Amino acid sequence: MQRLDEVIACQPDVVMLLIGTNDVIGTIDQRWEAMYRRRQKIPRTPTLDWCQECVDAILTRLQSDTSARIALLDLPMWARISEAT
Repeated sequence: MQRLDEVIACQPDVVMLLIGTNDVIGTIDQRWEAMYRRRQKIPRTPTLDWCQECVDAILTRLQSDTSARIALLDLPMWARISEAT
């Protein structure tokens, strides 16, 4: 989300969005969460719901503000978490 304006300004032909990597790392334990939030300047604790909201917002902007083909990539662990909820 923080870099989306820069991506859109490039008017890319293709965008690959890797979802979940940092969010999964941020949920390992409280120490990892604190480090992740500080380094990535994340405003809140990552949760599945918040991640889904962010992905939806990113896709909406990319679809409305670019003509890019969009590929979504995720982690196998993230997919298992999503299936369990």
